[in-house]
Amino acid sequence: MIKQAQSSLPIFQNNFSYLVADYSVLNLPQKFDVIISALSIHHLSDAQKEILFRSILNHLNFGGIFVNADQVKGETAEIEQHYRQEWLRKIQERGVSETELHEALERMKEDKMSTLSAQMQWLKNSGFSDVNCWYKNYSFTVFSGRNLMK
Repeated sequence: MIKQAQSSLPIFQNNFSYLVADYSVLNLPQKFDVIISALSIHHLSDAQKEILFRSILNHLNFGGIFVNADQVKGETAEIEQHYRQEWLRKIQERGVSETELHEALERMKEDKMSTLSAQMQWLKNSGFSDVNCWYKNYSFTVFSGRNLMK
């Protein structure tokens, strides 16, 4: 993914740097203006997410933003069931094979999704400001928070 981003964004090469790291043990000597995560944090436990959000805030410059594009769990069991049924319907419409479906379901066993409301509260509890959900489609969301602490 890093190679794809580098080849797709060469005109920006002097404006930002790429970093590949294990964010569950994030310990960097510098701060950033933007930290982005996509389809990853849902593999952490609730406690690990809370710790990570605090760590991310500490690695953002004043005014910096954290953006997370990820999967979330439905707010209730009924909503979660609806999300799963809709996901299954959509992938079946796209012609997913039984093998691909089985592989996806196996991978999903590793998921530790949390609700959007819980994660937004953890961001606020960590000290993030302007916490907002920018996009939501069933269990896929994009949400963010800014560091406005001096």
